[in-house]
Amino acid sequence: MSSDVTLFRRQRNVLDPTKINPHCTILGCGSLGSWTAMILAKLGIINFTLIDFDTVGADNLANQAFRVGDISESKVSATACIIQDNSPIAEELHIIQIDNKIDDIKTPVLSDVINTTDVYFLMTDNIQSRETLYDQIPKDKIVIDARTGSESFTLFTLKKNGKTDEQYKDIAYCFQDGEAEEGDCSVQSVGYSCAAVASMAVNGMIRHLREEPFPLRTVMEFPTLWLDTLK
Repeated sequence: MSSDVTLFRRQRNVLDPTKINPHCTILGCGSLGSWTAMILAKLGIINFTLIDFDTVGADNLANQAFRVGDISESKVSATACIIQDNSPIAEELHIIQIDNKIDDIKTPVLSDVINTTDVYFLMTDNIQSRETLYDQIPKDKIVIDARTGSESFTLFTLKKNGKTDEQYKDIAYCFQDGEAEEGDCSVQSVGYSCAAVASMAVNGMIRHLREEPFPLRTVMEFPTLWLDTLK
């Protein structure tokens, strides 16, 4: 880690990356994952695994962190560039890019992801892909599951253990077969809500790293600023 003590002086009371620097895996590098990656990079996080099979389209520019020059690039590659462009310590970054669907990742590769990750951000637009990875996450790892509508969001944050694991699965995956289809999460969204949710997601990570209380579920509607939490 850089010896320049001034780089992160404005945030040291919140997160000092020279002391705490988790390996973060982002499943889904689109409307939520791209913003989350940018924020983590600015915080000084240096170890990333990025998972997404999609490419950047022109319609993604309105609500995602991508730039015009990213169009037609893979989302994992474009997100890696965003991380590099926003990290104060870009020379220390280690970014693993997996350009594939979670179900198509070879077992040894997925095992390496599971064995090295400290914090998981579940941010695809498909419920089943989140559940597929969640079921393989070891005990006591931090899980952040963010979902957004056009002007609302639901955020789950937890350290995986018996009690919270059961509670989370009961409310986060309470769908009958066929109900949770592709596009259920994050398809209808605007840029400011996605950036706000990503900020809340990273905040949840920090609170769990600091072992501070944080709600299991947070729901917010932007037009009215209505907020509801579940401990």
